[in-house]
Amino acid sequence: RQLCADDELRCRLGANALVRARDFGWDRMVDRYEELYRSVIDRKQPAEATRYRWRGVFRPRCLSEKRIYAFDDSADWGRKVVRAARQQGLAATLFKKASQVPDHEDVVTFLRMRNSPRWLDHNRDLARQLAEKQNILMIPAPHECELYDNKILQSKMFSEWLPKTHYATSQAEAMTLLETVQFPLVSKSSEGSASSNVRLLHSAADAEDEIARVWSAAGMPRYHGLSQQGYVLWQDFLPGNAYDLRVDVVAWRYLYVVKRYNRDGVPFASGGGRAEAVEDLTPELEELLTYSLAFAKAQRLSLVALDVIRDREGRFTVIEASCGWGQKAGSSRFFESHNGRWRAMDFRAADLFDIVVKAIKQGAFDDKSCLS
Repeated sequence: RQLCADDELRCRLGANALVRARDFGWDRMVDRYEELYRSVIDRKQPAEATRYRWRGVFRPRCLSEKRIYAFDDSADWGRKVVRAARQQGLAATLFKKASQVPDHEDVVTFLRMRNSPRWLDHNRDLARQLAEKQNILMIPAPHECELYDNKILQSKMFSEWLPKTHYATSQAEAMTLLETVQFPLVSKSSEGSASSNVRLLHSAADAEDEIARVWSAAGMPRYHGLSQQGYVLWQDFLPGNAYDLRVDVVAWRYLYVVKRYNRDGVPFASGGGRAEAVEDLTPELEELLTYSLAFAKAQRLSLVALDVIRDREGRFTVIEASCGWGQKAGSSRFFESHNGRWRAMDFRAADLFDIVVKAIKQGAFDDKSCLS
């Protein structure tokens, strides 16, 4: 009687019951049931050959050698990977902490790296904790997580592929650079996406003003309310590019491309929102795909998104790399590297998570495959 009369208590109990039901839903029950009895599963049977019944709910038994643990991120990338994995017959579950991931050879982790200050350090720490495990396969790989949104490190690792880059960590060193560089220059902060921390320096006066602000007490303001202090990172500007080409590479095998037009008034395309899907396999596109795949293999980047333009001689040049993907390229077609040739696939960029799981099932993310 007291419960029926207490509306506030009933509301609290009802909300608590919904939370618990969500946390212990059918998918999680099935995952834990399978994990508990995995040692007695006959792996020789195909995934579709056997099913178990649990109170009228039929689910395929996941007998693949791979088990996916996807980080439960706020943008639901982890959930999309889990959903795609289950549709393809793989065991998959979400995790929040590295301690929830078993250190087994059949375990593959998926971690979406994010560049917001709230998440970047957290995700890097999580990636380092996962990297301490001896047997799991990480996607992205540990070195890819360290490279993510770290343009200073990228400028050192990718120096042969990037436009000439100038880096100084003292005010005197930065002033000395002014004697040799040519303007305009592209100035970048080490962190930031969508051109949020990228500027064009038209003259030595612009550069001197930036140097003064970077080495001031407050630093030079940048995105997310942060500031840049103690360094400058300048890159030679390459004129004549009305757009860039965003190339997303998955497991050294599957690639798609988006043409992104520059924003109004600045020669930067990233973050502008003016994009065009790429669907037809032309000789120029084959050249771009081959170049991008060569970069990914040379740097051992199995999950990478490249921003590519042409240099003064018309050659493709990487200007930035990330292990994050843009999801606004929905109708761009995936192309597959097959026996040294390129062929169009039925998959589109919108099928990104299906492609990732497909590559996991094929073992394509194994680092050795990039050398084949």
